[in-house]
Amino acid sequence: KTNSTAGSGDDAIWFKVLRAKSDGGGFLGSVRLKLTPPVKFKIIPCQNRLTALPVPPPNGKDKVWSFEMKEDSLAISCNNLLVLDYNFTEAKNASCSNRWIEKKVGQIKFSSLDDASDFYREYHPVCSSITVRNSVKETWPVQDVNSTIEIRCKPMYTLVGSKSLTCLESGTWLPEAACLGPP
Repeated sequence: KTNSTAGSGDDAIWFKVLRAKSDGGGFLGSVRLKLTPPVKFKIIPCQNRLTALPVPPPNGKDKVWSFEMKEDSLAISCNNLLVLDYNFTEAKNASCSNRWIEKKVGQIKFSSLDDASDFYREYHPVCSSITVRNSVKETWPVQDVNSTIEIRCKPMYTLVGSKSLTCLESGTWLPEAACLGPP
């Protein structure tokens, strides 16, 4: 999170990305955002210079930045607006894609020169709690992806749909189910 207006100095977000131990550990690369207008980014070793973001971040003082590693790209969002979706396979530097693609992030270390608050939380997709009215158990708490719940309807109610629902990576429960019965 940053709390400065762009243009108020040499504000920057700068961090190193380290591989997960299960992926061999060690330095993966680093990311720098320079927050003076126009906001620019640099992904090491992919780029030699700072480049303007393709989408400018929203105006305002408080900004929450999100960084998401995908299989072959890095997505950067500001206040839920996608400002960069950097595809490593399109980098001119060949070592970029070899270094970043399909790597598991183990740790992010913010630079001492960083103006952002120093916290990192790995995102684990989940499904929100679900309620199926007239089932024996009506409400299930938040569940991790690939979790399965079993629906059993109360007496005099009939199950419509599947008795097993699965939490998908998109955060939705599928297939759908309902317990229908007397009015």
